[in-house]
Amino acid sequence: MLMILYNVSMNKTGLQYLLESRVEDMLSHYLDDEASSEEMQLLCLRVLQSITYDLDKPKYIHNLITAIPIEKIEIMTSAKRSDISNAAKQVIKYLRHSQKITK
Repeated sequence: MLMILYNVSMNKTGLQYLLESRVEDMLSHYLDDEASSEEMQLLCLRVLQSITYDLDKPKYIHNLITAIPIEKIEIMTSAKRSDISNAAKQVIKYLRHSQKITK
């Protein structure tokens, strides 16, 4: 399911649909679930990477940061798996860049 969301996010119309559908609420649920595997965390981060890349709409940025606080993602930057850590760092970079643009 997460890979489908990732693939949908690659298309401009699909990305818009995901943002309007508040995909961040579903991603937040998976990231909060302690039963989620590392692979699930990585897939969630990959979807976040895709939807936060070049994001410039304040409404969506606010929704994302509200549903998934940057602090939660920062914790993931110290994951043992480098792919999880790197993906988390990339998401934070994109979110901070988006916040600067919208100010």
